This record gives sequence, structure tokens and C-alpha cells, in this order.
Amino acid sequence: DIENNTYKAIFEEVHFERDVLKPIIQEFKSAADKKKLKLELTCTDASQKVYADKYTLVQIVVNLLDNAIKYTHQGKINLSIKDNIFSISDTGIGISEEYIPQLFQKFSQEETGYSRKFEGTGLGLSLVKKYCEINNAEISVESKKGIGTTFKVIFKQKSPFINEYKKQVLQ
Repeated sequence: DIENNTYKAIFEEVHFERDVLKPIIQEFKSAADKKKLKLELTCTDASQKVYADKYTLVQIVVNLLDNAIKYTHQGKINLSIKDNIFSISDTGIGISEEYIPQLFQKFSQEETGYSRKFEGTGLGLSLVKKYCEINNAEISVESKKGIGTTFKVIFKQKSPFINEYKKQVLQ
């Protein structure tokens, strides 16, 4: 359980594009098609592999893509991998600058109360932040109201998990 810090991560070499991104994009394609949104995948390195916990890695992408589709009414969503950075950009409603500092807190949504237009618990991004921490990654966001949002997940190069992984394999 992630919330109680009892989740046991299993670190392995994961091919990010093949094992994570492509299956998730297939899963969300019909939701994007329904809204006439274009889903794009840009990979600069076809052999993009990360040492990560696959379950939490999948959850990061699922949550971010689900939000991108939910908050984008026209245009496109681009998922990309370059070096050690995964990013997802949309042409959605955007997030106000004032709200960004609260974005990764539990039960946080920009519009609350009766004016709230979107369903959800507000747990998604706080969990995404935890999933990133488990995978020794940082998450950042850039957004402009009415223009769109870009989330970046930066996998730290010298991950302690890589050394741990090698030790487990060698013993």
C-alpha cells in the first residue's frame, strides 16, 4: 500500500516505450478518439530502458495521461522520452500559476465545491509524486491557463536502485 509506505517495489530493467507507453496509449486511444484528440508518441531513443518498479511506473503514466485526456477538450497530447526525461504535454485547460504549488498535495483540485466540473478524488497527483519518489525520479510541471500543461518526470542518472539491482543479480 503506497499510502502507508508498506508497498514493496520490485526494481527491474523496463523498456519504457515498449512495456509501458505503447500498451497504455492503446488502452486510452478510444477515450482520446471520442474527444477527437490526437495522441502522439515521440521517442528519441528506441532502446529507452530504466531501472524501475514497473507497477508504479505504469501508474505514473496512467494518471498523467488520464488527466491530460480529462482536461483537454481539443488538440493533442504528446508523450515523449528523451534521455532520462519522460514528458507529457497537452493543449488542455491549463493550471493557474497560483495553484501549481498545491498541485501534488492530497485531495487537491483547482476548482472545488459546486463549481467543480471534473470528477476525481484529487489523490492522483499526490500518488504520482510518491510513485516518482519510489523510482528515484522528480516530477515538475509547466502550465498556462487556456494553453496547456506539460508534466516532466526526470529519472535521476545515478540511481541507487541501479546499484542495488546489480548487487542482487551478482549475489
